[in-house]
Amino acid sequence: MIPLFLVILLFFTHFAAAGHTENFRIVKALAENAGVDLDLTGRQSYAIYEIQGKNSWIPHDYHMRLINGRVSCFGPDNCDFVGNAFHMAPNVKYRINTCGKNRQQSRNRPWKANTYYSEKADTDFELGTPNKHKWAGLTKDLTYEQIQEIAACMPDMNC
Repeated sequence: MIPLFLVILLFFTHFAAAGHTENFRIVKALAENAGVDLDLTGRQSYAIYEIQGKNSWIPHDYHMRLINGRVSCFGPDNCDFVGNAFHMAPNVKYRINTCGKNRQQSRNRPWKANTYYSEKADTDFELGTPNKHKWAGLTKDLTYEQIQEIAACMPDMNC
């Protein structure tokens, strides 16, 4: 009786877990809009920008992260985009179009779309409003330091 219960439980757990993740759906839609076919083997890496709270009437009043990662598939309908987030902060001291500073969210904690990671609480919090995402493009196999150099210049600033 117990083995049958375990088989049924495993079947429904797999069924419930199957499907593309929100991360993958976001990146796939951005890639399609850019005319890019994603490499589902995980060999090619990609980058996107994640923007929260950008107001056109208040310069620099937003939060942006550069997300760099790869597609990871476990079946034809079960793919994820596993990436690292790099926080990009504008130079708010002078409020001028100069490069700010950036830092990596965590090398050990992958990016989750539309969440905010609190280092103090060591947990992800869902955001009330979904972030905006922008395609950044294909990336090379870079070190963390090289990625941070690229992230230092935001796409809408004159760096």
